[in-house]
Amino acid sequence: MKGKSAIVIILFVMLLAPMLPQVTAKQEQIQNRVQRNEKINPFFAPFLEVFKNMTDEEKKALLNALELMINEMINGTIVVSENMKIMNITWTNEGLKFELWYFNSTDPIKIRHYLWNNPEKALHTIERLKADDNITDSEIKELSEDLKVVPLSIPYSVVIKDVDYLTNDGNGEYVILYNPSSSSANIPGWYIMDSFAYNNNECWNYDGTPKDSCKYYGREHIIKVYGTIVPFGTYIVKVASSPEDAILNNDGDTVYLVDSLGNVISTYHYSASPEITVEDIHYYPSKPSPGTPVDFTIKLDNRGALGGAGTLQLVIDGEILKSESVYVEKYSIKYFRFYDAWTAEPGTHVVVAKFIPSYSGGKESTEITWISVPTVSITSVNYPSPVIEDRDIKFDVLVNNPASEKVDVTLKLLVDNEQKWSFSGYVLPEQSYQFYLIWKDPTPETHNVTIELWEDSELRDTWKKTIYVKPNLPPKITNITIPEEAYSGYRFDGTVTVYDEESDEVYVRVYVNDEYKFTIGPITSEETASYYYYPVINNCTKELRFMFVPVDERGNVGTPEERTVLVKLDTDFDGWCDIEEIEKYKTDPYKWDTDGDGIKDSKDVDPLTRNLTLTVYVFRARVLDPVDEWLSADYQKADMTLEIGANLGHGNIVWQSFTISDNQDDAEKSIILTNDTLVNMELQQIAKFTVDIPEYFEFTWIYFKLFDRDTLSSWDMLDVSPESGTDEEGKMAKVMFSVKSGTWGFHDYPNDHKVYFGYGHLSGCGDGSCGDLDSSTDIEPFVKYYDELEAMGYDLSIVNITDAKG
Repeated sequence: MKGKSAIVIILFVMLLAPMLPQVTAKQEQIQNRVQRNEKINPFFAPFLEVFKNMTDEEKKALLNALELMINEMINGTIVVSENMKIMNITWTNEGLKFELWYFNSTDPIKIRHYLWNNPEKALHTIERLKADDNITDSEIKELSEDLKVVPLSIPYSVVIKDVDYLTNDGNGEYVILYNPSSSSANIPGWYIMDSFAYNNNECWNYDGTPKDSCKYYGREHIIKVYGTIVPFGTYIVKVASSPEDAILNNDGDTVYLVDSLGNVISTYHYSASPEITVEDIHYYPSKPSPGTPVDFTIKLDNRGALGGAGTLQLVIDGEILKSESVYVEKYSIKYFRFYDAWTAEPGTHVVVAKFIPSYSGGKESTEITWISVPTVSITSVNYPSPVIEDRDIKFDVLVNNPASEKVDVTLKLLVDNEQKWSFSGYVLPEQSYQFYLIWKDPTPETHNVTIELWEDSELRDTWKKTIYVKPNLPPKITNITIPEEAYSGYRFDGTVTVYDEESDEVYVRVYVNDEYKFTIGPITSEETASYYYYPVINNCTKELRFMFVPVDERGNVGTPEERTVLVKLDTDFDGWCDIEEIEKYKTDPYKWDTDGDGIKDSKDVDPLTRNLTLTVYVFRARVLDPVDEWLSADYQKADMTLEIGANLGHGNIVWQSFTISDNQDDAEKSIILTNDTLVNMELQQIAKFTVDIPEYFEFTWIYFKLFDRDTLSSWDMLDVSPESGTDEEGKMAKVMFSVKSGTWGFHDYPNDHKVYFGYGHLSGCGDGSCGDLDSSTDIEPFVKYYDELEAMGYDLSIVNITDAKG
């Protein structure tokens, strides 16, 4: 019953969905729907929206559906549609807790947590309403109160750290999100909204979630965000690229971060004032040598709607080197350059650019960078790419010594802050030297790699790189050729093609019926290798299961591929197993044509001799009515003559005549049949024609002529041929018998009953003449099987046994 009710719910929701009204509440109502303590269960909200416009009969039908859905919800999961489910329904001492889930393809997205204090009360109210003849608006309002649930809060740590609302700086508008926690924060489809969208009813769905798009005047006011923010990291969301698509007001605005449930996670408000910050410090030269004068350029960015002034300071290692009063116009970026501000000294130095605003309400801003002035430095680092799991990586590190004295150095290789290798040596004055560092057996993931250059226990230079180590994937078999059938003791050939993403050499181990047999390889990736196998079996046939297992040179095992081969023990390839030839057919298992007649044993009617005897049995001749009209009325047997002939070639046709009568008494009803088919044939036949077939014949023609003896001297030839014509050729039946295969065809063949009257029967109705029966030519051969044929769908109206003559 539960499964049926779930189906009803799905259909009902689908039928009502087109009737749901557009959101018409004001922004205050939207905010209340998102933030207040209680709300209508969003699953049932659409039903209450259409309730007031229904007839009382429709209302009661809807009440039945609501009752069914509430009962279903109390007892377990509700499948709303393929994109929505109510899940994790549990009873607590507070009430019924549940979650409303959306599904995007196969990926579930949890969208709401709710607490329903008393769902049983809603059921009682529905029972009472169903008994009323007239459901009033106040009663509907009472049901609405019973369907209210409490949204449960979901804690988030992501906040809006900053907003760039200028587009004249070439960077466009963007919002900076910040994760202040020590674990990664996932943003699975949240929304950035400006105050226009947040306060616009048309930008919200009826359930209190933002729409994916809200365009006005060609500008998109809702930006959907996906991503992951690393611990203590930032994430930049592009809002607009130019003034033409800008949405953030320069004189002040509020930006909202809203999750997929409609919860406001963070807000950021700005107003018209100077907002000058230090954005960047640039120094030249980028790698200063000891004693080199260094220039500094400081980038100040005023994002405010007013110009502002303040003091810009340049500080190195805690010492103020430069201090200057500066002014930055509104919505602009300005660069300030200090020439020859500092003479480079060996070591690592901290550079601080500090802006101290002179306007009220302004915030002090700093930017920090580091300068490394080595006596020796790392000029370049080279390593192989891609980096593959378990393959040692060699880093070629070029170290330069610009000084006039030899320098002793130590290089250290650190991976994820763990030292993997170190090497000590020296670099001659004003020369470079190549050092080699080895990272052994890297693991497949992303690593932070650092190479440090030390001199006299001091760190002089650092090289850093984030390197992704690619997993050494197992090889694959992309193609296998192998015969479906093979012969015992005879070799068969096949091929196998492999692929290895890391271009490792691949070996293919072959197991036959789970027993290891041989190895193919080594094979280069995307190449094809040949193999062969000699199957040996003792039975007539046996199915061998071949399992191909790819293994690369590093021992990675790929997915096995299975094939089967049917092996036959047929030494002479004549289609019969050796044991069958010896025990059953008595033929020679080492000769494909035992009697030497050119026909292989399995296709030879008589594989042991070249002399053949053909015997034709006729079991029944039937007519609808007596055809001997010249006899007295009480004489009921039809006297007929059947002539059967065999064409032995060169114009030699052997004929034999048989006098037969209408088989009015069904022979099978009076003859007790035995278990021997040949004996039964002898008992039931009414005519038996036997002829010797020449040994070189591949086929022969058998002819059938049937005559009605109206008088002792007057014979009429009856039509037993499906071909048209009133002469002897049109009435005589012809059957071709294959000596090789033992099959026959032409005027009689398998399934010819679908054309006219049945395999094993000869009738003149095949030429269409039975539609207008001629008593002198047409014979109806299937009266005994009339009911059976009619049940099989054959139209027998053209030959009605109640009035047909012939």
